[in-house]
Amino acid sequence: MRKRVQAQLQFMHIEEQENENKGRVHILPQSLIEQAEANDGRLQFDAESYQCFKAEHTTAHARPNVEQIRRPREGAARKEETFIVPPGTDTRSDAERAGTWRGGGRGGGRGGRGG
Repeated sequence: MRKRVQAQLQFMHIEEQENENKGRVHILPQSLIEQAEANDGRLQFDAESYQCFKAEHTTAHARPNVEQIRRPREGAARKEETFIVPPGTDTRSDAERAGTWRGGGRGGGRGGRGG
């Protein structure tokens, strides 16, 4: 934000006072008074030159010149994969099939409320 304000002051021909606080802009009062007196109490802003300056120096919305490659994340779903389980497919683990798995939930086992 400070750089934007400094650029705008530059295009109004107003000088800035150096200070130790880098986040604050101090305008030289004499410079402001001189510009106002020279233009019948109005400040002149060169908007056309400022727009050109912004177009050259702004990088916020610039498109990168490097080809962007989309890489899949580890474990993320891919478009070509389907996650539909066909009918009749047994999705239980080996322990569940063997009957040694003691899962939570109601009806026996550890965990859950009460008991």
